[in-house]
Amino acid sequence: MESLRLRATASAALLLAPLATGQARDSASLLERARAALGSPSDPAAVVEGRGKAHASGVDGEITIALAWNGRFRLELDSELPQAAGFDGTTVWTRDILGLSRAIELQDADRWRLLGWVLSGHWVDSPEVETSEIPGSDPPARTGVRVG
Repeated sequence: MESLRLRATASAALLLAPLATGQARDSASLLERARAALGSPSDPAAVVEGRGKAHASGVDGEITIALAWNGRFRLELDSELPQAAGFDGTTVWTRDILGLSRAIELQDADRWRLLGWVLSGHWVDSPEVETSEIPGSDPPARTGVRVG
């Protein structure tokens, strides 16, 4: 699960990086540009599901990702070493290779929640997500995003 978690964190960073460059030099303009790009969903209750090939923990498999605009999500890796993670609106959970599910909290939960929210677009409207300028960043005034 560690490799999937590291990839989740890296994916969130890569998805947010382009938004923090160019015209958007402060937190407010970053959020305004992101909201304009995402628009609003025609059906806020809709769930988008995608499937594809994946490679994690040294094995190939199939990944299924289900995303809802309200921040709920589920990521499942079906392979010889199956793994899963999700957020049901209240609890962030993971399921390990033995099939044991458990609720996770604190920083681990924040990483998973942020990944799901970036992928679904929920991060732009979530009061739990904070944006701020990163002091001393190169280029100057780069914006950081974190779950508060």
